[in-house]
Amino acid sequence: MNVNFIDFEKDFDSINREVLSTLLRQYGLPVKIVTIIRALYGGFSAQVVHNGRKTEPLSIRTGVRQGCLLSPLLFLVILDWVTKIAFATRRGIQWSFMTSLEDLDFSDDLALLSHRIQDIRETRHGLWRNRVQRWA
Repeated sequence: MNVNFIDFEKDFDSINREVLSTLLRQYGLPVKIVTIIRALYGGFSAQVVHNGRKTEPLSIRTGVRQGCLLSPLLFLVILDWVTKIAFATRRGIQWSFMTSLEDLDFSDDLALLSHRIQDIRETRHGLWRNRVQRWA
């Protein structure tokens, strides 16, 4: 069995919030809950302090909040969507006669599983291609 561990640590900051809202609705969350989540993640800004002076506020329009208990769940929604697209071809390890296990997900970590190293390479390539095209 082959395992490829992937850490999406920096990707927490690159999530497109409009895509996230659309996915939450497609996954069946009520409009009211999605609106609340959008309110929690909207209107953020940051300032840089240089030589004791603050810059003008910079609007933050992407990413999920670091330290927020909801952030890992929201990230997994995005990751689930991207992996469904990347895993269009069944690979992984044979779990039973009719099912296979392709990946294990936790927060911003992913473990790709397969009996063949070539399958992992192809899945990883599809995962990165779809990640770049769709969530950032």
